[in-house]
Amino acid sequence: MDWPALERIILEQLAPGISNFISEILEEERESTRKLQAKLNQLSFGNEPDRDKRIVELHNQGLSRGKIAKAVGTSKWGVSKALRRLGQLV
Repeated sequence: MDWPALERIILEQLAPGISNFISEILEEERESTRKLQAKLNQLSFGNEPDRDKRIVELHNQGLSRGKIAKAVGTSKWGVSKALRRLGQLV
């Protein structure tokens, strides 16, 4: 068997097709993840007066977004969004 020829065929013909297939699957997964995250954001980051008040209190105490997020059970992004919505960040 001519292994170098077989290797060349695999690399030149099969590998690009497999690579494109994997790229398409990954892009579909990324899009699904983005859609799910958007839905989660709509559910998780609505106006909750008690949480908003706590976020502002912790922000005024000088805590980082990460520490605030852990304390109120949300993401750093959610904390930033709440602070902007509440006029605490410009």
